Amino acid sequence: MMFLAAVLLSSLSLALSLDSRPKDIYFSYITTATGPFLSSGALPIIDYALDEINKNEDILTNYTLSYGEVMDSKCQWKRSVDVFMDQFLNKSKFTYLSLIGCGCNIATQPVADISHYWSIPQIEFASSSSSLCHQTVCKSFFQSVGSFQFIASSLVSLAVEMEWRQFAVLTEDNVYFTVITQQLNELFTNNEINIDSSILLTNNNNNNYRNFFNWTNGAVQRLIFINTYSPLAYQILCEGYKNKMLYPEYVWITYDNYHDDWWAVNTKCDPSEMKNMINGSLSIIPEDYYPLLNESYNQTISGLSPALFHSAYANISQQGYTHQPVTSLSGSAYDTLWLLALGLNEAALRTASGDDTGCTSVSGSLVPLERFSYQNKKMGCVLQESIAQVTFNGITGPFEFNEDRGRDTNSIITFQYRINYNGELVKVPVIRTSHDDITNSSNINFIQSVYRIWGRIPYDGYPTERIVVLAPALRILFSVLTFFGIIFAGGCLFINTCCRKEKVTKLSNVKINVVLLFGCTVLYSTGPLYTSSFSGFNETLQQSVLCNFRVWVFSIGYMLSFTVIMAKAWRVYYTFNNENKNVKDWMLYLIILILSIIDVFIIFVEAVNPQTRINAKILYDGQIITENSTVVKEYYFECTRNKIIVATSLSYRSFLQLMCIFFVYHTRRVEVSALNEAKQTSVIIYTNSIFMVLYGVIQFTLDHEINSVLIPVTLILQPTLFLAMIFIPLLLLIYIGDRYFAKSETEGHSNNISSNDEENTQMNKKETTAKLQARIKELENEVTEMSMTMRRVSVLNPINFDSITEEQSYVEIIYNN
Repeated sequence: MMFLAAVLLSSLSLALSLDSRPKDIYFSYITTATGPFLSSGALPIIDYALDEINKNEDILTNYTLSYGEVMDSKCQWKRSVDVFMDQFLNKSKFTYLSLIGCGCNIATQPVADISHYWSIPQIEFASSSSSLCHQTVCKSFFQSVGSFQFIASSLVSLAVEMEWRQFAVLTEDNVYFTVITQQLNELFTNNEINIDSSILLTNNNNNNYRNFFNWTNGAVQRLIFINTYSPLAYQILCEGYKNKMLYPEYVWITYDNYHDDWWAVNTKCDPSEMKNMINGSLSIIPEDYYPLLNESYNQTISGLSPALFHSAYANISQQGYTHQPVTSLSGSAYDTLWLLALGLNEAALRTASGDDTGCTSVSGSLVPLERFSYQNKKMGCVLQESIAQVTFNGITGPFEFNEDRGRDTNSIITFQYRINYNGELVKVPVIRTSHDDITNSSNINFIQSVYRIWGRIPYDGYPTERIVVLAPALRILFSVLTFFGIIFAGGCLFINTCCRKEKVTKLSNVKINVVLLFGCTVLYSTGPLYTSSFSGFNETLQQSVLCNFRVWVFSIGYMLSFTVIMAKAWRVYYTFNNENKNVKDWMLYLIILILSIIDVFIIFVEAVNPQTRINAKILYDGQIITENSTVVKEYYFECTRNKIIVATSLSYRSFLQLMCIFFVYHTRRVEVSALNEAKQTSVIIYTNSIFMVLYGVIQFTLDHEINSVLIPVTLILQPTLFLAMIFIPLLLLIYIGDRYFAKSETEGHSNNISSNDEENTQMNKKETTAKLQARIKELENEVTEMSMTMRRVSVLNPINFDSITEEQSYVEIIYNN
């Protein structure tokens, strides 16, 4: 009997000891160890958190929490579903109380849609898509990190604060990223900030990297948000390095949930090159991804401060986890394990007390955690309700779920990559943006000053637009030349007035010379009109008035000048080719008036017809990058003239040129030096022909910048040529005398004849002599008659020689020669 009692007592003691031993409970862990986004770097901190939890005597008493096989979803939709089915449907050796996974947004979404069929809560710390927090679809899903829904608003707040006017976004062709880009488009547009989000990229090896930066609006973008996973971000930044798109001229912004060494993969760019490329760039992430920035914070449930946490993570990452990438998700992964443990602990307490609050109508029964089955809907409901009620102070800050079982994170933290004194690339928190749900606005707070972050506010690449006008130095130069030109015209007027009684001056026609001087003065004053221009985009009407005024003033000045020259050439031609040599002044005035009216009439027709009227138009002239790397779009005013009108005007003036050439050609042998202005006139005509051709080329072919210089140059040279060829020889004739010019002209004429056409001269010598003898007899008779008449008149009225007319002086000069 005693033996049987001892055996019974021993069996009972063994049963009690077996019952008090911690029971194993499991969760499934699906991560991304490969693919475009890597979250498997959180494995070291998950193991560290499990060790802390299992050692804590106040949590999950009699239970040991662990995970089964770590599965890789490869951040693929189909792969994540296949892995999930292997874990929960294909007779896995464990019954999982929960799922932590599936490592990225793409892989998490399809599993979140179906996980509730297994009555398990699914918790994810690496997926931040706002579309996951919808209980009507993802009925058993918990998001332990804040969604990226405020990423867009934080970027817009930063742009508004910095007064940036444009932004560029490179988006990966993925619903998670395209949603953020849509938000950015809406917010930037509402704030009247230009955004170019036209570039959509796919993560494959066939990307044409040159198309990364082919913005549709043609603008030079300096602020670029890379809305992609890390592989594409690497390719973009590597291409940016090759294009020398470096800080501080360019500011690149990326996500900060990439693994820490994502830029050092050494496939297309050397890590040192990528380090220089990333230096100064920004990375943006919800603040609850990271351990709190306040190092003195030590109120976590585990007792770890941020400093101790960083130290622990660094140590364990180097102990058997060297193959795992260092991740920025370590803080959220650590808090997620504590969330799961506290939720399971609450569920164990509720089942022990029979508390099924919130799940009374759900089928199933309350059972211990180790006896959970996927078919027990009530127990699944209790697990979800228990996790939803968890609140604690985590390493990433106070933790609490909202009604959508997502974490309320209204704070976005922005880091800046910097190369420290040791040559290491580190991340420094620089900006915190908080979103106010009540006012639906964001408040930005600079952890570090703008000067410390950038030195100066980065240039957004938005081009400054300006109307290009002639350089001030050139305007001053042409104004000075115009002033001296008018002074020169005044000097010629002085000569014309003071020497008006001189015979050679009278032969040159004093009154006609005044018209020439007036026309040249007007022509000089046209130069500043062509060098002046308005510079405002709203001054098109004023520029149109200036364009019309230019044409009218130029026409009046040119025609008054040129028609005087033409009238002088006609007078000499008419005198020596007709019997009647009495050319009156009114004839010259009439020629000047008629020829000028015809030209003015052409311009008048142009002005009154709306289809041909001169209008100013703003045209694009290209863009330049200044010394301080700012972009300037340059425009210029163009006076648009009807080409038919321009051609008509040029044709008319060309016809006058030909007529002048005809006159000067046929008076080239006139040897009366005081009368003969043919040689000077011919120089004027031939040179003016060059100006006419040049003007036509300017109007139809040359660039506006060349036009703005050449036109004022011609407007200074033309009147100077007119005046110099008329008044300088006149002045020399007055003060040096007629003999020198007569001699030089005769010698030059003789040399020209002997050298060019000696034989023809000999043949025509007799004929010419006969004509001259006949002409001399006629002149002698006329002089005899005139002398007799003058004697009769002198008896009654003595002659005042100062009142002799130009025609009388002309006859006397002919007689003397």
